[in-house]
Amino acid sequence: MWGRVQAGASAADESYRASIADFEFARQSLAAGVARGWYLATELYLQEQLAREVVDISAETLRLVEAKHRVGQVTMQDVYLARADLNTAEDAQRQALGGQQQAQRALEILLARYPSAEIRMAAELVPVPPPVPAGLPVDLLERRPDLRASERRVAAAFFLAEEARLAKLPGFNLNASVGSSNSVNELVGNLGAGFVAPLFTGGALEASIDAANADQQAALADYALVVLNALEEVENALTQERLLTDREQFLAASAKNNESAWKLAQKRYEVGEIELLSVLQMQSRWVGSRIALLHVRNERLAQRIDLHLALGGSFE
Repeated sequence: MWGRVQAGASAADESYRASIADFEFARQSLAAGVARGWYLATELYLQEQLAREVVDISAETLRLVEAKHRVGQVTMQDVYLARADLNTAEDAQRQALGGQQQAQRALEILLARYPSAEIRMAAELVPVPPPVPAGLPVDLLERRPDLRASERRVAAAFFLAEEARLAKLPGFNLNASVGSSNSVNELVGNLGAGFVAPLFTGGALEASIDAANADQQAALADYALVVLNALEEVENALTQERLLTDREQFLAASAKNNESAWKLAQKRYEVGEIELLSVLQMQSRWVGSRIALLHVRNERLAQRIDLHLALGGSFE
């Protein structure tokens, strides 16, 4: 009569909708995690390939140094340095291989596969998608499943508060027997009991209303926090998008210049103009800049994934 049952049913329906949105957000988060795991494993695979390349370069440098030592052009100090550099490169290659296999196993776990580190990796990182369109509307955030789930919980809390308030009104339990001579009397008796019963609850109904109102305020506060977190995630993702784009350009130029400097140092060492230590230092700078470039490219991909997750989908 008062709508109490309808309020409870509406609250249950809103809670069900919230659960559906939670499930959708979990699916999106899982997909984002798989994508990040794939690109991380690809980055580490490329780092391991670079480490193998450095091992080959170090081995070739050692052969050159040993040849120069045999004809008396360099001392044993250069030989020891070249050998140590080769050992360091081999150690770095083993570390890179271990990191790659760990990333592969983590990805295989996400894919519900046995963690055998046998998943085949891509030969290179994919290019970052086109730039983010300017002036993204805030309305895009309304697609976020976690935002919709929080909104549905607010609605459910309002219905539950209404249900608790309506519980103070009389309830009716109509169970009169059809055809009985005293059915009318029983009906009136049941109605009378229904009207009186809410008066003898010892304050339980008032406490239930207070609890429902508190839950309603908590749901509102949680919704506000979810909205603010969503805005923060989008703003951070957009800021990082610009910063990482600039960083990639700087690191690409750095890697190119370090490579040119290293190759020039190699030639100067072959003709005896500089010491081997200078060549190894240039080589270390070149390798470091290439690793940094790989890492920032992977960061750009991960950041784009985070942006799509923050927006709840694409830019359209």
